[in-house]
Amino acid sequence: MYPTEATSPLNTTPSSAASPDNITPDSDCLLNRPYFSRNETEHYMALSRGNIPKTKEAVIRIQSCNFIRAMGEKLGFPQNTITTAMMLYHRFYLFHPLKEYPSNVKIYPQCFDISTTCVFVASKIEETYKKLKDILVAAYNVRHPLGPDINPDGQTLEEQRRRIIGYERLVLENIRFDFQIQQPHKFLVKFIKRLGGDKTLARKAWTIVNDAYKTTACLRFPAHVMAAASLWLAAKLLHMDFPPTMADGMKWTKLFCCKADDIEDIYMEPSGNADDPANAEFIRVKIILNQQAEARGAIACKES
Repeated sequence: MYPTEATSPLNTTPSSAASPDNITPDSDCLLNRPYFSRNETEHYMALSRGNIPKTKEAVIRIQSCNFIRAMGEKLGFPQNTITTAMMLYHRFYLFHPLKEYPSNVKIYPQCFDISTTCVFVASKIEETYKKLKDILVAAYNVRHPLGPDINPDGQTLEEQRRRIIGYERLVLENIRFDFQIQQPHKFLVKFIKRLGGDKTLARKAWTIVNDAYKTTACLRFPAHVMAAASLWLAAKLLHMDFPPTMADGMKWTKLFCCKADDIEDIYMEPSGNADDPANAEFIRVKIILNQQAEARGAIACKES
């Protein structure tokens, strides 16, 4: 049974969740859109987080995505299922308010429920379905790696199962029951083959695009643009000559149906893996690229 206004953990009915008054009166129209502008995402995220600091919200998102990844890996899900779950999580909290979190930024239990729900829904969308009970046990084991073991048929998991079933409908309403979700990985493989890239470039780009889904870039750009940006940034981090000269003289951005401005917008997102020792190099490269982009903008203004 789905939650009612009195029982919903979000304190909202499914119908009002699709258009919460404290977010926007036009949410029904917005929910039909697959992507949003930077200004739109920043606006709705600001409404969603309320008085939670922006930096704290970013940490919460990354922690939640790390939890989703750990759960997905424990369940043996492919990367497509994991990134779909992350996208569902980001989109859910674009239109649903975050609650207050402890000052030590540990994830509030409700956030675990939403993350778990997104994994459950993603497993159905990507046709890698597992029983909800198995997903709940995996989520518990990720949260409590040292035990104690939990009874799969106990009251604790049964109560969580009921909450997840309620959240499932809210998550599905948030994507308007549209299960045609594109993933960047197939585009990344095609792009690397087209450019003649090696395994080192492929591994680096694969890591970058997966980490990019810990940010809200996936709410603003299609999967093929995410793939192209990750490939471009990977080449920069590996000090490779990029973009390569195409045999037919075509620009690589045109070949991949991308805009240079969109590529720059994505790689200026904060890293989704701030604890990575390579993050210092990542930041250094982004600073250089940002300076180059600003210089190009200044030149363009003078020419106009």
